[in-house]
Amino acid sequence: MCKWLTDNNLVLLNTGEPTHISPAGTYSHIDLTIATPDIAPLFTWHPHHDLYNSDHFPIIIKSSIQFPMKTTPRWKLSDANWEGFRENLKLPNTFLSPTQACGTVVDSIVKAATMHIPQTKGYTSFRSSGWWTPKCSAAKRTKNRALTQYKHHLGNISLWIAYKKARAIFRRTVLEAQRTSWTNYLSTITTRTSSAEIWRKVRSIKRPTATNTIILKENNKVIADPVAVANSLAIHFSRKSNGSSTDLIFSTHRNERELTPVIFPPDNGVWYNRPFEKSELDRALSTSKSKCPGPDNIPFAFLQQLSSEQTASMLAFFNYIYSTGFPHQWREAIVIPILKTGKTATVTSSYRPIALTNCVCKTMEKMINWRLQAFLEQSAFFDPCQSGFRAGHSTLDGLARLEHSIKDSLLLNNMCLAVFLDISQAFDTVWHHGLLYKLHALGLNGNLPLFIQQFLQLRRINVRVSSTTSSSYPLHSGVPQGSVLSPTLFTVLINDLFAQLPSAVSHSLYADDGVLWVTGHSLTEMNNSMQLALSTIEDWSHSWGLQMAPAKTKAMLFTRKHLLYPTLRLNGENINFVATTTFLGMVLDRRLTWGQHIASLQARCSSDLRLMFVLAANKWGADSESLSRIYIALIRSKLDYASFLYSTAAPSHLIKLDRIQYAAIRLILGLLKCTPTCTLEAAANLMPLKIRRELLLARYTHRIQSIEHHPLRLLALAYSPTLFPANSPHLLPITGRMYNALNSIQISSKDIPVIPMSKKYYAPNLQVKSTLSATRKDNLSAQQWHQAFHDLKSSYEDRVPVYTDGSVQGNRCGCAVWNSNFAIKVRLPPEASILTAEMYGIYCAIKFLACLEGKYIIFTDSLSSITILRHPVPITNYLTSWIVDAIADQPNGKIVLEWIPSHVGIAGNEAADTLAQEALQLGNVTNIQLPTNDFQRKVKKFYQDKWQTNWNTLPMHQTSFKPLLGKTSYSSLSRQEQVTITRLRLQTCKVT
Repeated sequence: MCKWLTDNNLVLLNTGEPTHISPAGTYSHIDLTIATPDIAPLFTWHPHHDLYNSDHFPIIIKSSIQFPMKTTPRWKLSDANWEGFRENLKLPNTFLSPTQACGTVVDSIVKAATMHIPQTKGYTSFRSSGWWTPKCSAAKRTKNRALTQYKHHLGNISLWIAYKKARAIFRRTVLEAQRTSWTNYLSTITTRTSSAEIWRKVRSIKRPTATNTIILKENNKVIADPVAVANSLAIHFSRKSNGSSTDLIFSTHRNERELTPVIFPPDNGVWYNRPFEKSELDRALSTSKSKCPGPDNIPFAFLQQLSSEQTASMLAFFNYIYSTGFPHQWREAIVIPILKTGKTATVTSSYRPIALTNCVCKTMEKMINWRLQAFLEQSAFFDPCQSGFRAGHSTLDGLARLEHSIKDSLLLNNMCLAVFLDISQAFDTVWHHGLLYKLHALGLNGNLPLFIQQFLQLRRINVRVSSTTSSSYPLHSGVPQGSVLSPTLFTVLINDLFAQLPSAVSHSLYADDGVLWVTGHSLTEMNNSMQLALSTIEDWSHSWGLQMAPAKTKAMLFTRKHLLYPTLRLNGENINFVATTTFLGMVLDRRLTWGQHIASLQARCSSDLRLMFVLAANKWGADSESLSRIYIALIRSKLDYASFLYSTAAPSHLIKLDRIQYAAIRLILGLLKCTPTCTLEAAANLMPLKIRRELLLARYTHRIQSIEHHPLRLLALAYSPTLFPANSPHLLPITGRMYNALNSIQISSKDIPVIPMSKKYYAPNLQVKSTLSATRKDNLSAQQWHQAFHDLKSSYEDRVPVYTDGSVQGNRCGCAVWNSNFAIKVRLPPEASILTAEMYGIYCAIKFLACLEGKYIIFTDSLSSITILRHPVPITNYLTSWIVDAIADQPNGKIVLEWIPSHVGIAGNEAADTLAQEALQLGNVTNIQLPTNDFQRKVKKFYQDKWQTNWNTLPMHQTSFKPLLGKTSYSSLSRQEQVTITRLRLQTCKVT
């Protein structure tokens, strides 16, 4: 070895300390560390004192070049003393100025939190992995102590046995902590959880987390100092939003326009400038989930834990800010640089800024954003083809309309010419003055536009690298990254991008992703129309400052013919024609075969399958329920996206996706490859992808049919089945498949209720209470509930009591309204749920009382209805809209809703319950439209029955293990036992 090292000019770093301990307890030096002579002096070498569950001591190699490993301290919310936090929090009631008010509120909250909520120490360690517990630390100390004792008495058998026992206890303790951490994490996984996030969690369990050090290279000079790195990135991000433009026409126009300031006069009479109501603040806090605080170090959890009195104080603070001005503290943001996928780590442009803004400000932004969106919808401001950041709209809308036009053209042997636009740095270059001008032109005045105006001014950022923060740098243009209001403000600016298009050109817009297309049989005419459309976009760009990127803009010609591509120009440059392109996550090819999209989808899902392989190999993540949840969140969510669009692909393409699901199920259940594929999905209770695509199409059809002016709804209503081949459904455009989907479940478009878009954002505050809900029903006796109700009723002695109830038995549904002077009974469709019955009962009571004089209190035993009506937006149940409108038409305070417990002997409630059961026997059924949830349940049952029918046609020996499809749970068994039982039930073992 010495000769080999000498001959190869290498250096051994070992110091002679042992690196291995045998099962018999003897030491050896079998692990070697070798380096070249030029770098050997830069490192120190020594074995770690802890074996870490191995028989080899880890080798510690330290470099003399040290990088800081400190991190920003974080609040340990799981260890918080919320009771003490609330007791010590004293929020101010008087304010001198917006900046002073914000500072005082923040200081009060942080001071109370510091006293009762611990923080991390701010450095990276093994225990920073998240799953590490105090029990792990205690077990580790015991193990290390036993090893140290053995080192001092080598050869002592009893001490060696004591060490191995302590090591076994430590391993078991760590495994239990890992399992608990993984189980808790699983409850947070949704279809929006990325595979990268789950990989990070897996890696944090398998090894300690580490702080990534950023090193930049500028002008052949290496920048390693964290402060210099942070400042370099901050300067780069600031320059992207410096307000400059290479468009001379726009620069001239901007200078002229900015000579006239935009002024928003006060107007307290309009609804959007009124003080915020408690229901709006409650909704804003209930929809906030982020744990990352902004510069003020206050996460949403602090605000969510406030008492009712403290929440009222925060509401007063928000209303003060709304009516007086914008705090200086809210103009700043902390930016975390994230390396873009596939980019060089030493280049500043390779990093994407992720901004952390103040959560207190975000809470107020949410309330303002809902009001702004409601105003824009009420004003019919939005381009109907704009689907970005609007309730009830999604990326699927633009894709579906484009697919409809392409399919329609191909069926008629025509062509479709499309241009996919790219806007250069769209969000970073928004012209503030132009945006405010558009808000003013809409007629907005007073508090709301003034808040937005100050929200955009004097913005600054600080970049954080590890625990180091850069200097503050200004942002002169763009909408603030990471802010709640920014997406809506961007859509306001870009909304009229396609306003002047020729009538022959169609378009779709999702935020800054736009596409133009024109169909026909003459390529020359189509090209002329498209070029005219591109010219109007150039004119718009000169007026509003967003610059198109011709190099990234792509054109496609969808046709079965072999033609030469025409010439299209944008900003003086030719647009490239391509054979395929990606638009809103879908890979489009010139004949819309979806072959390349499915190949891309298969590759992405295969990558996620590798993650499942890793989980299945670990004791803490290998049970079937965990793996099934991971599959649904990571892989099936990808397969579901726009699946009803690519469902027209050839079976040879679609089978590739079926194989992805088959492979995932084999991993989930631990089955062998010889298991028949027809039994896999039944065993895992995962619907076949073909049927699931039909289910998703039906759901999507219902959603777009519920939006009155949805452009795809208008196309669907105009669809005629006689124009297309009935025997080739795979050739039909999306509207034809939507038509067939409704027919198959025997539902007409007239049966789908239409909900006004404005009500999806904002509704007036209703007097809806649940005074008695703070007490669990089983905590009080019937007599005690009687007394509690008597006290509650006495507080409403000036109101006439009215009781409502709903009832469902089998396939019958009904509701009732009861008062000592009148009674109402209604039978509802059999598909209606108990919630629908309760809600319709409340609606009937309000409509009846609207014709009467006096004040009324409506008692209902449906806590779900009370919860929905307390926060009546966003609306997924059209009955909520009906109830809101019915109450809004009445004098303020005429009707109050209260919750009471059911079946505790309250006379009025028992009478309403009896009436509701009598309503089940009525002959006449009130054919109300089914709310969304009831429709979804009906659709799911229809396709579940279809799957069951298909399952019943298979041979008995394949279906005998599960005659009725449904979930089979073995959660109480170990992974090995789960696998064994499943293989035996499916009769596919290694011996068979």
